[in-house]
Amino acid sequence: MNLQSILKFLLPCAAVLVSLTTQLKADVVYTSSTFQNLVVTQNDALGYAVTADIIEGGVASGVLVASIEYGGGNNPFNDGSDWGPSANAFRIFGRSTGNFAGSDTADGSWDISVTANAGFAIGGISVYSQGSVLGNPDFTNFVSNGSATISDDNNLITNYNDGDSFANGGDLLFAGGSHASGILSADHSQNWAFNAAGATSLSFDYQVGHDETVAGVAIEGLWLDVQTTVAVPEPSSAIFLVVLGLSAIGYRRRS
Repeated sequence: MNLQSILKFLLPCAAVLVSLTTQLKADVVYTSSTFQNLVVTQNDALGYAVTADIIEGGVASGVLVASIEYGGGNNPFNDGSDWGPSANAFRIFGRSTGNFAGSDTADGSWDISVTANAGFAIGGISVYSQGSVLGNPDFTNFVSNGSATISDDNNLITNYNDGDSFANGGDLLFAGGSHASGILSADHSQNWAFNAAGATSLSFDYQVGHDETVAGVAIEGLWLDVQTTVAVPEPSSAIFLVVLGLSAIGYRRRS
């Protein structure tokens, strides 16, 4: 095979690889992983922290590390016992004492990181809510190292529209719900999401009842999901491997 024939073979391969790399950066909702092997690494008055294996297609593709630092308020988050794998997501619930004061406030700081195992890459991280009444929340100082967009199918968010790009370090403000304790499950459950394409870390402060009153804070149904993909070689590396393979074929023929 002469050089011209090799180039004719390699150029389409390079185009396909570039296309695949671009598709991996597409902004989608990242909900394909499951989680196993939860290990609690902190459980005290200051906060709660865990690690877990990320599973993609039945294979351990990475590791999740997640934590909450308990904040303030008159009914502060102080229990992480509801955290853990569930179906196709991971619970990162903010749980308060349950001793309702009648007009409650709570806040805390969440920190999340994901690390891919060898042969895998992180596609992105999504945070959303699901479950019982959500206590009129606001997210402040939402930071990720990915490219973030907002999904909002039910006009829950007051300062972003559905599909908007998110300014890193900004706030995500929610309108007050129709229930005395916040937003009813039918209104918020999987009706919004913070999607961070390519992110391996994400952190935010979560506040309840500070600007819109809630009658009681119990369990804030926050969820996390991750998508991992099989790592695609860089185009230059892939081309090198193809050339190496063709060279080996040519060597065997000459032998």
